[in-house]
Amino acid sequence: MWLVRVEAKPDKPSFAAGAEGAIVNVWVRDARDADTAVSVSQRELVGVGWRSRRLERARPMRRDEVKEEHLPFFDEADEEGVVLVFYCWPDGSEAAGSGE
Repeated sequence: MWLVRVEAKPDKPSFAAGAEGAIVNVWVRDARDADTAVSVSQRELVGVGWRSRRLERARPMRRDEVKEEHLPFFDEADEEGVVLVFYCWPDGSEAAGSGE
């Protein structure tokens, strides 16, 4: 499993329900390396109307390394293949949320 974290912006305001941007954790099950995981995350973001602005990190994760509050996302990605978790900030805000 890979965890890719990016800063992203919506393509259109209607995609974001008042969010100017977000830190997005993308959990990717089937990636052989970081480049593949990042590519999958980019494709998935575009598919929901968002664009990556900046890659923060891409790293392999084992279940025993994941914080308890994030285990549901890890487990869902293990079943579904990919999960996107958005930590949004509102329009006009410079502050980015965080979550890992």
